[in-house]
Amino acid sequence: MYLLDTNALSELRKRRSGKISAAVEAWAGSVDQADMFLSVITIMEIELGIALLERRDTRQAGVLRLWLHDKVMPAF
Repeated sequence: MYLLDTNALSELRKRRSGKISAAVEAWAGSVDQADMFLSVITIMEIELGIALLERRDTRQAGVLRLWLHDKVMPAF
């Protein structure tokens, strides 16, 4: 069982863009997703980051909010 922190979750998000760390990519590929979990604290930190970003860049905040609610929450 792995409890992912905010940094790990943010790094995993980089998979789509190809900018993910090679070490994180290798680790994530070796672990069953069913063994990965998120803490409510991680979700809160992501939500807080999105709320702060909305003040500067509403478009990017919207992208991140969709990612959180459409990709992250259903996966965990």
